Amino acid sequence: VFPAAALLARRFGARVVAVHVPDTGAAVPAGPADVKRFVASDFADASVLIGQAPAWRGIVQAAVDEKADVVAVARQGADNIGEEILGTTTDRVLRHAPCPVLVA
Repeated sequence: VFPAAALLARRFGARVVAVHVPDTGAAVPAGPADVKRFVASDFADASVLIGQAPAWRGIVQAAVDEKADVVAVARQGADNIGEEILGTTTDRVLRHAPCPVLVA
């Protein structure tokens, strides 16, 4: 999803906010500096927010708080056949986001 979102951000001069919701089971959760390094090649000027779990809720809340015009999320794996196409986080972001959602 990063290349598509980066293209849109450059085209429209958008401010980019990278939202990371740490896995609660991670031995060493990523911090803002880790996320900044991860997205730097596509989004050098991105600011970083660390959201609260579950991931979909953290993403939606960040979109509300930041008054986002669009949310970009990656298609993820599924836990069951009903979530096979979009995945749980992506599906919930699509259903609850306050703005359009780009899925790649």
